[in-house]
Amino acid sequence: MKSKFLQLGILASSTLIAGTASAQLLFSDNFDTVGSFGGQLPSADFNDLASLTADQAGTLATKDYNLSLGGGWGGALQRGNAGTWLMYAGAEGFGSNNMHGSVNHNFATEANTLGLPLQVGFNMSVTNATGAMSGEPPVFIPDTTQWSAFAMGGSQNQFVNNAANNFSSLFRDNGATQQFGASVEIGSSATFTDGQLITFVFSDAAETGSAFNSDGPTDVVKMYVNGSLTNTFTGLNFGPSDGFISFQANSTNANIDNLTVTALSGVSDPYLTWIDTPAFGLGPAQKAPAGDPDNDGIANIVEYVLQGGDPSVSTTSILPTLNASGTDFVFSFFSRTAATGTTQTFQYGDNLVGWTNVPIVNGGQVAITTSAGIDSVVVTVPKGSNTKLFGRLQVVKNP
Repeated sequence: MKSKFLQLGILASSTLIAGTASAQLLFSDNFDTVGSFGGQLPSADFNDLASLTADQAGTLATKDYNLSLGGGWGGALQRGNAGTWLMYAGAEGFGSNNMHGSVNHNFATEANTLGLPLQVGFNMSVTNATGAMSGEPPVFIPDTTQWSAFAMGGSQNQFVNNAANNFSSLFRDNGATQQFGASVEIGSSATFTDGQLITFVFSDAAETGSAFNSDGPTDVVKMYVNGSLTNTFTGLNFGPSDGFISFQANSTNANIDNLTVTALSGVSDPYLTWIDTPAFGLGPAQKAPAGDPDNDGIANIVEYVLQGGDPSVSTTSILPTLNASGTDFVFSFFSRTAATGTTQTFQYGDNLVGWTNVPIVNGGQVAITTSAGIDSVVVTVPKGSNTKLFGRLQVVKNP
């Protein structure tokens, strides 16, 4: 005889409160207004105040640039080149090494004053086919050893791996990259394609405070390409004078756009660290807590909590299970102890409209045991007169 005991629909739900770290925009430049520096370009001033005022935003706007042309023939710098900053390091095949531009401001001051991590973002292209001066034909230099670079340090406009650059990253026109801590190579695994967003986050060891507070070689730099974490560099050393941002082009043409400098609050968000796992291979639009890129009906924030969750692989085996063989409804699941920053609630009801909430906190109806980084969670609900009951796990991301 078939029992008419409790029927349960095991559901998963998520509620988004805060999906990303909050940020205070300190400085941005979109390089839209035409201006130039260098003998091979029109005489419009790269640092013309009207151009800077039109293109820049943030609490520190307006800032001009320290500009420098290196050796060779034909080098120039131009803002407003198809809405970008062109570092024109060569014409008609002649290189101009050590072409530099640097924002005339030490951003370490604001990072230390606010006590927050500093984020620097920009779009980078190293492509000679589109890198000519306005009004000039494209210039082709097929040598894939040509490159541009970004640097953060205490001295402006230094060569990419100069010890005065506390951190720097080189971008080759074949898509390869190379990172340096002062003069020591510390990475080369990240790749990029022209126009992608490059982001660096500079923080202390806890990833919640400023990197520029002279606390020794404990600072952290995280590198993102198009929103995906590619590298975490530790053991770096920044001081209060090391917040100057510089760019370089070496015997090639680079286009830089949408430079932003922000102070971050909550950069160490454990959900963001987890969803940025390179093995997941997710794009920026797929990383929202309420997203479901693998289309298995389980939101990212729920997969973050449940043991074995992977937002890139469809699986329902991680969902809670039901044992209704006795006088109680026993709802069980396994979660990751490290999945902090959420509020979890078991909700049950005899329809899909009204719910009774049971917070997932040890005690009462909830029993939690922990072993080897895994929490075994058991929620007990008396059946009473119920012959039908629905239950679901709700996960809310904390602000």
